[in-house]
Amino acid sequence: MSSQSSLPMPEFELVEEIERGVWTAIKVGDPCAGQFLARRIDIFDGAYDAAATKRSLETGEQGALWLTDLLYNFGQVAGIAQIFNHENIVSLAGRIQQQPLVGGAGGEQETMGMDGFLVWDFCDAANLSALFLDQPCKSTAYYLPESLCWHVLRALTRAVTYLHDGKRLTIDADDDGSNEPRWMTMNRDWNPILHRAIEPDNVFFQHPRGAEVYGLCKLGNFGTAAVTGHVLGPGDGYGQEDWPCSVAVSTQRGWEALEETRPKVARDPEKWTADKRPYTLSDELWSVGNVLFNMMTGRRLTFVCRPYGCAHVTKCSEGGCLGKAAAENMCDCLLGGCRHVPETACTHEVSDWDRSRDPRCEQPVINIDSYMAKARYSHWLRGTVKSLLEFDPKSKLLTTKALPFAKTVEEQIQLWREDTDEGQDYVDIDDGVRE
Repeated sequence: MSSQSSLPMPEFELVEEIERGVWTAIKVGDPCAGQFLARRIDIFDGAYDAAATKRSLETGEQGALWLTDLLYNFGQVAGIAQIFNHENIVSLAGRIQQQPLVGGAGGEQETMGMDGFLVWDFCDAANLSALFLDQPCKSTAYYLPESLCWHVLRALTRAVTYLHDGKRLTIDADDDGSNEPRWMTMNRDWNPILHRAIEPDNVFFQHPRGAEVYGLCKLGNFGTAAVTGHVLGPGDGYGQEDWPCSVAVSTQRGWEALEETRPKVARDPEKWTADKRPYTLSDELWSVGNVLFNMMTGRRLTFVCRPYGCAHVTKCSEGGCLGKAAAENMCDCLLGGCRHVPETACTHEVSDWDRSRDPRCEQPVINIDSYMAKARYSHWLRGTVKSLLEFDPKSKLLTTKALPFAKTVEEQIQLWREDTDEGQDYVDIDDGVRE
């Protein structure tokens, strides 16, 4: 085991322990980079103790040493960091191997044994669930500002496109000097990653660093993420590809062999338990839509409730009768919920899930089309979110790539920014890059 004096100069430096094994950290020589979060790697404890006391390693401690070699000597931290490296995911910034200082008797600092730390982005503005608690919803017609909804929607679609398609939106100067965003393939051997837990608890924020209205929004908590081992086909996902072999797939929760999961994709999802139901990009996109629906209405969609197992999501079989009635009344209003939208309820409710409602259940049934027609948000946002919610588990829509939907979001937010007062006042972190 190398001594601390033989270690290379660390890229990061521990600053303050904020909870057991978790420290704030800074980048050495770069104060403008802000703070990071360093999490202690507990598995190294036994190996370091054995090295310090010069005793023989036990089996588990030997395994810890092998992991140490894998992470540090074989550069796997760098390999992992290459994957977790995107502005809209909680990224792995690096690692630290050093002796942290703790307060001792008489106020003096004492040096503890050698520790290993992985350094991550520090999301210092909490998560979306905390925002919901801080700002309770007062009306299902309008909840959080539209600018924040667009900010989160764009962040999540960019994150999903990176994780699944291996594509990142970059801003480079063209030959004429203009800075135009382009979607770039980061690795042609990319294996699609399905997060499987896109929900408010895992949507994190950082405080603004400059003139932007909101700080970076990041998707985090990859404890249930699945690396699918799927090979992406050519193209951008607009064509009709071989179904279901063209789709990256996992299970809703847990793990099973790919040859067991793939045959389930084309079959009725109600035939499978919640844990064993196949999970694809369609579910991932629906989850993004669900987060936005929650931000707009204060209501969270759930297909099957617990403990009663009844369905709580419906749609209009006519494709949105309230919206169509408003159009027949010559509505050209920017926002939903205008005077042209009938106050009567939709009479064409249907559910894709054939589950009768348990009389003991008190959860409301939510008609997506009716809520969107009455939401006081622009038609660009409502239309985009509604399209994401078309990808429910019963849908047979072919969804092989996230890129088309990410492109749609970028186009729609640009229209909102150009044609609304709120959009024109909105300052995004990308604006400074393009100037």
